[in-house]
Amino acid sequence: MKSEDQQQKRLGTIHRMGTVLHVLWKHKQYGLWLLWVVLAPLFYLFTRVCLLLDIIFFPDLRKIKITKPVFIMGHPRSGTTFFQKEVYKSGQVTMFSTWEMALPSLVQRKLFSPIVWILERLNIDVLQSANKGHEIRLQEVEEDEGLFLHRLDTEMLTVFAPWLLIDDEYGDLGFKLGWNDARENRRSLIFFRECLKRQILYTGKKQIVAKCNPSIFRLETILEVFPDAQIVYMVRSPQKSMRSFLSFTNQFVSPLLTEAEQETYFRKKYEWSVQLYQYFEQIKARIPEDQLMVILFHELTTDLPRVLARFFNFAGIQPDQEFWEQLYGRNGDTKQKQHTNSPLKKFGISKKTIRKDLGFIWDRYLREGGNRKFPEVKLSPESRKSSEEVKEHPDILSHHSQR
Repeated sequence: MKSEDQQQKRLGTIHRMGTVLHVLWKHKQYGLWLLWVVLAPLFYLFTRVCLLLDIIFFPDLRKIKITKPVFIMGHPRSGTTFFQKEVYKSGQVTMFSTWEMALPSLVQRKLFSPIVWILERLNIDVLQSANKGHEIRLQEVEEDEGLFLHRLDTEMLTVFAPWLLIDDEYGDLGFKLGWNDARENRRSLIFFRECLKRQILYTGKKQIVAKCNPSIFRLETILEVFPDAQIVYMVRSPQKSMRSFLSFTNQFVSPLLTEAEQETYFRKKYEWSVQLYQYFEQIKARIPEDQLMVILFHELTTDLPRVLARFFNFAGIQPDQEFWEQLYGRNGDTKQKQHTNSPLKKFGISKKTIRKDLGFIWDRYLREGGNRKFPEVKLSPESRKSSEEVKEHPDILSHHSQR
């Protein structure tokens, strides 16, 4: 295993790129290695040059200020994607679609937007089907954590290159992608901030709402870079969220790894999950009370209108009446196809192990047969009126995705 000092030298994006290449070659992934050798440096250079050109061709970027950005966070598969998309439907917030994250530069978008438009019209813009538990389309909003892939500084990288997590030489580095070093965290978040500014200019909407589950590990630095950041923390039973998360990840990594490698990989993913829950509890006290909102998965699936009203009041967002009418106007036809979760024992863990390691989650947020109630957020008159109107139409709650 590399020493900590040796690994610190590989914290930059270029060094991480070299590490990925080294690991791919070491694990005899020659096809992927060739793709990375040819495409990764070219795309990295192309994106960085275009980001610099943005400053020349879009001088208004210098005037953009980010105020009270909202970060939706939680362990993966805790309802964060579903909630993100419900908030997006308000039409009042700035989020990234898949292709916008892939091409964060405004110059890039000028060049490639016609191609994206054509692909959408031809209905060939689906990157991942819904039967895998999470549909991904070029024009639909996605997890903003993907922006950190431009710096190869996110847990997401271990899904595309799972050998980073199991390698005996670089496993520690792979395990801590996104939280290796305070200096790198800050550099990544400054990059993220500059991407957010471009998105504000691109969409014309000032309110940032970003979904970044793995970035719970960056929370301390997030509060330094965005002192007025508002944090929405979503909690679901760890047994259910972990089972769903590991099953979802398994679809991508199982064809790439041997059985022995899968055992190591999912053991480390479980350890990563436990540390994610633990870290939030450690850092929570540093978040000002008026900048933190907790949403329980149970609340999300049984009283969505009330949760949305609380959220909009918390974030200072005022959706128009049309949003509320569309919300309670939906019915069971909105049901989405869900993937089948594998049993926990497939990943070498049990419900008992999870309860032992994460009992504090039940103690602080959950209880048998339901969920603990948190003090109600005081709603503004507008939010209270909208919430009461929506609650008169219970058919909206006929189905909700578990994403």
